[in-house]
Amino acid sequence: MNERPVQSGIEFEVSATFALIKVCWNVIERVKLLTLPQSFGSLTQTFGLANRGILAGTSEMSYWLRSLLAAASLLAFWTQPLYADQQDETFLIYAVNIAMPTWQGNGIYLGKGLFLTAAHVVGRGWWTRPKIVIEGQTYPTRVVKEGSSGGIDLALLAVEESLLPMRLRLRRNPLCTVSPRPGQEVITVVPEAVAHSHIISPERLPPDLRKFTSVIGDVATTGNSGSGVFDPRLKCLLGIVSQKISQSLTRADTGKVEIHDIAKYFVPASTIAAFMPAEFRF
Repeated sequence: MNERPVQSGIEFEVSATFALIKVCWNVIERVKLLTLPQSFGSLTQTFGLANRGILAGTSEMSYWLRSLLAAASLLAFWTQPLYADQQDETFLIYAVNIAMPTWQGNGIYLGKGLFLTAAHVVGRGWWTRPKIVIEGQTYPTRVVKEGSSGGIDLALLAVEESLLPMRLRLRRNPLCTVSPRPGQEVITVVPEAVAHSHIISPERLPPDLRKFTSVIGDVATTGNSGSGVFDPRLKCLLGIVSQKISQSLTRADTGKVEIHDIAKYFVPASTIAAFMPAEFRF
């Protein structure tokens, strides 16, 4: 009858250490993709797996090995915000400025030399001749397609791809294929900053404004017209910021009418996909 060989204490320490390294690596990789509250749950689950796997194998596990597991897991937990910041910053590469003769707006790089912004940022492109600004360098554009502020508030601009920095030429910015849902966490991006926000339900808007079906909150901190709204989990473009949604309120004590910004509307990815000319879809 074959008997299972018995590991010595040293052999067990070595094999358990290698298994521990694998577990800790998995912890770190997993928390990179999760928000802070989710990270705690992830760590709890991983501790459970470790207890059933490595730790349950013997009652002789050394104190230093248990300490190493705890220390590595805590390190992964507390460094998660750093990973989140790094992930947020990966979206900055797509954000550009759009320069017109007397004003400036924002835009988003799609790939293959194509940039998307709001139509009202560009105005009438044949007259304003918008330029893309990337780290102080300006690039002349060709207007591929223009919508209007009263219709589809999008403008598609093209730059000769060979002129762009290599770090952009290698990029493709996919459109999201899943519709935004209320409560969903999103990121808005302009060249200078990344801001977190969330999708809000149109039902929270006044009845006469509920025609806007893709809206975000956090009006004061998120990007202006032409900036991008991204899904940080799927790493895709949810839409392009079009306009603020405001509400007029009359103060009962003074009778003064005050304007309050309550949300921002963004042109959703489904509308962008339909707007894109067939030859420029990828």
